[in-house]
Amino acid sequence: MNKIEVLLANFHLYEDLRIDLTEPSGRFKWFLVSILFGARISEKIASNTYKAVERYGIDSMEKIIAAGWDERVKILDEGGYVRYDFSTGDITNA
Repeated sequence: MNKIEVLLANFHLYEDLRIDLTEPSGRFKWFLVSILFGARISEKIASNTYKAVERYGIDSMEKIIAAGWDERVKILDEGGYVRYDFSTGDITNA
């Protein structure tokens, strides 16, 4: 069993956000969460923003790009990322 398999076997669910790392879509969601939680902002706001992303069905890079700048900023604002619109709104450059 390789290291990734061991991690997935033991930590397959990001509990608070209900991200299943055994699914490829879950791995993308985890990547997105890592970007949100990487900003200098509270865990609560990062979590709220991720939940807003889920409500809008933005669960792939293609959907993030298709949403466009204004929609991404709207989602970030809804989650509480209001001071980070210009830096985090451009998540497509991550």
